[in-house]
Amino acid sequence: MRGKDVRALALGMAFFFLTTLGVWGQQSQQSFTPAWVPLAVRSPHLNAWVWNSSETTKHWPRFGLDTDKILAWSQFVKVDGVSYSLLGDYTFPGNYTVKSSRMTPTRTIIVTDLGGFVEVTTTFFSPIEPGVMERQSMPFAYMSVKASSIDGKPHVVALYSDVTGEWVSDNASTIVTWDTVQAASYTYHKVQRKDLPLHPFEENAGVAEDATLFFGIQAAKTPPMSYRTDGESTTRDLFVKEGNLGNKATMNDRAISAEWPVVAFAYNLGTVENESEEVIFAIGLARNQIIKLKVGSGEQVRYPYYLSRYDSANEAFQDFLQDYDDASKRADALDSRIMGEASNKSAEYADLVALGTRQALAGLEITVTNASDGTLDTSDIQAFMKDSGNSLHVNSVQVMYAAAPALLYINATWLGYLLKASLQHANSLSPSPQTAPQDLGFSYPAASGDTSSPDSSLGVEASSTLLILAYAHATFSGDGALIQEYYDNLKTWADYLAQHTLYPNQDQNTAEGDNGADNTNLALKGILGLHAMSRISESLHKDADAADYAGNASGLISQWKDLAVAGDHLALTYDDPSSSGLIFNMYADKLLKTNIVSDDVYELQTRLYGAELDSGQAAYGLPYRSDHNTGGRADLSLLAAAAASNGTTRDAFIKSVWNRAANNSLDGCFPYAYSLDTGTANTGTGSPALGAVYSLLALDLKKRPITFPAADDSSQSSRTKAIVGGVVGGVAGAALLALATFFFLRRRARLNNKVVPELVDSSLRDTTSLPQPWRASGSEGGIPRKRRNMATPEVTASNIPSQMANDVRKTRTPSTTTSPPARTSYAADGTLAATTETHAQPESTASAGDSNNAAGDTTLLRNKLENLRREVVEIRHQQSYADVPPPEYS
Repeated sequence: MRGKDVRALALGMAFFFLTTLGVWGQQSQQSFTPAWVPLAVRSPHLNAWVWNSSETTKHWPRFGLDTDKILAWSQFVKVDGVSYSLLGDYTFPGNYTVKSSRMTPTRTIIVTDLGGFVEVTTTFFSPIEPGVMERQSMPFAYMSVKASSIDGKPHVVALYSDVTGEWVSDNASTIVTWDTVQAASYTYHKVQRKDLPLHPFEENAGVAEDATLFFGIQAAKTPPMSYRTDGESTTRDLFVKEGNLGNKATMNDRAISAEWPVVAFAYNLGTVENESEEVIFAIGLARNQIIKLKVGSGEQVRYPYYLSRYDSANEAFQDFLQDYDDASKRADALDSRIMGEASNKSAEYADLVALGTRQALAGLEITVTNASDGTLDTSDIQAFMKDSGNSLHVNSVQVMYAAAPALLYINATWLGYLLKASLQHANSLSPSPQTAPQDLGFSYPAASGDTSSPDSSLGVEASSTLLILAYAHATFSGDGALIQEYYDNLKTWADYLAQHTLYPNQDQNTAEGDNGADNTNLALKGILGLHAMSRISESLHKDADAADYAGNASGLISQWKDLAVAGDHLALTYDDPSSSGLIFNMYADKLLKTNIVSDDVYELQTRLYGAELDSGQAAYGLPYRSDHNTGGRADLSLLAAAAASNGTTRDAFIKSVWNRAANNSLDGCFPYAYSLDTGTANTGTGSPALGAVYSLLALDLKKRPITFPAADDSSQSSRTKAIVGGVVGGVAGAALLALATFFFLRRRARLNNKVVPELVDSSLRDTTSLPQPWRASGSEGGIPRKRRNMATPEVTASNIPSQMANDVRKTRTPSTTTSPPARTSYAADGTLAATTETHAQPESTASAGDSNNAAGDTTLLRNKLENLRREVVEIRHQQSYADVPPPEYS
């Protein structure tokens, strides 16, 4: 397909986008002022937040899972020779204030007024890509900056930003090394530990010790762009004095704290009379190996999904840098849809969704492993979730349960990838346990196996949770492959529940850590798990099983009601009518539309909630159990809210969670557990369990017919036929192939520095924000302003497989047989000597080595085409990609 054909296809698709894209611009309320707001939040390790105040400009970003940990990231702007700090603890004199900080599910937009002369809008953008899984799996985020004159006069404006090595180690004495890559349309720096091989699967205080930090800018011309790698004081002072960094690098590797070396960019916007161009930065934290998974008696290394589409993290970051315009358009549509639907519930609910979305999805990492031929096997996709801010367990069932509403709403297929990991692990155990695994290990990213015994104290909790989630995934994605493949495991757990769920004994615990004996909420979850199993059996035409489980569930729910109802409410414990609490598992009945909990029970419990929420004693919500009357849980409150039988009580629940989240004097990045008296965070800061914010939106999802793979579906040819021939008239299949081809060619064009026309005019993106100063200057809420003394924990070296060690070394030593990314060369004085892009050499500069390069290019193209073929093969297994979620609504 030639360039003009690509353009024609792009123009045709543009008409589609223009006729379907709503007007974006719905953001969180100006009165919503959480203590911390997300900046770059894409993974458990790329998780940067900033203290949210009128002095946001004077504080370092912090690690979302431990706000004592600095992730140094500076941003300056120079206006008519006067410098201002927009991010980082670097104070300049002058009159400048944060006017507003607003959020959407994918963005945080901070507007700063510089002395009444210039207004700077900085947008921190962490994409959510429900339709492009390779991009969803990328641990990268954007920062865009633009300036506007607000006094009607022209001003000379320059921008600056840098990061330090604090992102790649929690130990400030760690020696780091760095590199600079420059091409025709981008420049980026890389920082990583010097000691190779890196330390795979090692964390210290949640910080990955095996990551490479990427920091780039969507520009290569010098000027207006300039760059530098040097000590922080030298580099920042140079910008303040000259507004230019000189394009130099000091390549002497050193400790993170030795003069605090930075990798930096400056960009001269020139004279700004109205609004400047938008300058695009990108940041990322890439790990080559994501999870070490126990499989049977052995171990399996799992890699990020995007590496199945790109040759390296370098190539993926390059493409990410150049994808900003298209990524923004996709996010505009997604933000508009989510915020529009959430605002229909309440303004406060929309605020919580805007705050919690990135947090929820950052806990998820999508992976693949090696096939027998050494390539990455995209037929074996599994996802892993870190219990961030709490236990660090891998795929904890209760965290998955709380996060499920977000996953179901945005892309139900992702929930399937999480479940596959847990189901496959359970299936590998011998003998097969009676109960489901409560997790896959207790030290992410090492998934060493279930931490419970075969007769788990969480047997009812874990088994019912996985049954509920398995049916939820199947019915909202329409994909029955998991429930078909692991039916025997699910049946074993359902049989266990039939015997143990109505009267959980003293040995049973709830996921909240409480004793589960005769617990009303736990017993209800078990009954709902049984009913989910009846639906699973029914979908597979196992009619006898379906009737058996449905009959069991029906009989048990009747007995449960008699035991649980204590006059005007549900007792939390059967034999204690004075007990009460959040019976949040009623939510699963509403979500799955199983309707086995009677309306009068919903109304009874809702009246209790309503009376307590109206009492004036519940500003931050209700205790999750009455004998722990200061214990607040945002995740459980959100599930209980969605199960309320009237909108008034539902909205009161939401408002109570909003009150805690909006309290600007409290610490913690949207924690799920906190004191109801003071609002002080207890645990769960930055946790993916806050995917529960989607509890209301997920109730609007429409079920899909569950389909199952054919007996020969593992065959590549049969899968391809199912895609192309199984769609009505073949038209949709052809469209999918055309779309895949278009995106493949577009990416190849980018890699060769060719221009692909935009699908939607960028003027459709509304980036305005309403001004709102909130926290008074000096009201710091106990957050330290200065860099703390970094601890120096002992680091234990670990080995890396030789293949991966070679891959790491390749990123620093160009191969003679492939076309590596460009490297910046320096003359003796440290100035830029020459830059090249070996895969984009002009024909006029051909040399004797070009035949080798051509062969390499041919091989690369052949590999890309093979990847494209695999993408087409996967479409059937990733049905939701064709329908940008949220999928359907009732």
